Amino acid sequence: MQSEDISITNASVIHAQSDVINQHCFDRRRATRTLRLQAILI
Repeated sequence: MQSEDISITNASVIHAQSDVINQHCFDRRRATRTLRLQAILI
């Protein structure tokens, strides 16, 4: 029972970390796209 709880906790922690990484990559990609658009407009 306890080992199951631990594995569930580990899985949710890993899932949260991947969400943070995905969000970071998405933000960086969006920032790059914004910079590119600004360069085109200037």
